Amino acid sequence: MTFPALASGYAIELVHCVRLLTVAGAAQVVPKNACFPLNCVRRTPDTSTVDPLILSRKMKSPPPEAWSVGLPARGLENVSACVLPPLRWWVRRLAWVVALLPIMAPPADADPAAALRSAQGVQATDDRGHRIRLERPAARIVTLAPHATELLFAVGAGATLVGTTEYSDFPPAARVIPRVGGFNSLALERIVLVNPDLVVAWGGGNPPALLERLRATGVAVFESDPRTLQDIARNLRALGVLAGHVTEAERAAAEFETSIESLRMRYAAAVPVRVFHQVWGAPLMTVGDRHVVGAVIRLCGGVPVPRGPDRAAWVSSVEAVLAADPQLIVRASVDVTPTGEDATGSRGDRADAPPYWRRYPWVSAVAGVRLHSIDPDLIHRPGPRLLEGAQRMCHFLDAARQALAIEGSAAAVIPRAKVRNHGS
Repeated sequence: MTFPALASGYAIELVHCVRLLTVAGAAQVVPKNACFPLNCVRRTPDTSTVDPLILSRKMKSPPPEAWSVGLPARGLENVSACVLPPLRWWVRRLAWVVALLPIMAPPADADPAAALRSAQGVQATDDRGHRIRLERPAARIVTLAPHATELLFAVGAGATLVGTTEYSDFPPAARVIPRVGGFNSLALERIVLVNPDLVVAWGGGNPPALLERLRATGVAVFESDPRTLQDIARNLRALGVLAGHVTEAERAAAEFETSIESLRMRYAAAVPVRVFHQVWGAPLMTVGDRHVVGAVIRLCGGVPVPRGPDRAAWVSSVEAVLAADPQLIVRASVDVTPTGEDATGSRGDRADAPPYWRRYPWVSAVAGVRLHSIDPDLIHRPGPRLLEGAQRMCHFLDAARQALAIEGSAAAVIPRAKVRNHGS
């Protein structure tokens, strides 16, 4: 029994004592001399029959010898003499419990529902609609993608990771976690060997056959594949539940949602800018509407071009990009300066090098020198750091929008000037 429950029980007993003292004179209530105030009787004035007035909650049919006899008419004094000692005893008892409450009560920042969740088990739904149920929060977790590792660290569950994949390098503490392979070259034996309670997989990248084999061994598999900004917050909450870090997860998800909403409100009425995001150069790849980068571009008031199939990423042609005439080109590259400029501008003639696009000076982005690069870890990993990538993408779009406004104004002034000169 907890201390609050114990104090509540004592308080109830004390109330019975007070009620007994209040009605004692009129009802001629006489508690047993042992003075448990709930074992009381009333003597009917005209007979010697004794019947119970209040029965103890612990005694459904107390024996007759547990009842006391009635007192004379002046019994209030005698009743008080019997009631007051236990009344004082109950007061002292309750006072001790109340005094101990600050010491014995759980800390104020403890999650009161955590113990209940631990006892009842935890469950959450992944991005494939699978319902994952665990008897208790996972204490040994394996992640099969870098973004999954970042999600778990973000909810405070980094210490539970016992295995991960190559390129799981953030935060720095993730670099010392044992490796179980690459995202598409995973070793089932290594995963099973570390005896995980939960495997957090990449639903859009890990081999489906491997995930089914993992499930066949009895391992719980959560498929994380956020395609929207809302999915990232939902993943944080779901993994927080499965890892037993609900409070931290809710805090991280709320902060992410608040920051994203701030960007959304800032650019809700912004002038659209056509953006080509280059994922890869050979072959030339970009993102589709089902990729979270597309959601980031739209968040910043941009329009992803060119239009393609309904897939997360797809191979485009140079001709399709030229036809779309992007006003901004943002390339995913790890070789970027802090301002977003590419640090490998002299690297060959491939489409993944900026000089490639400069051969098409009629393209709006090239003509305005709006060619930027962004760290793919910030924009391609659907985790909390995507917020930083979104802020950089919005900065590029904002700068492009201002430059286009100046170019538009200049283009509108030049024809009028020519007309005036011709008329003169």
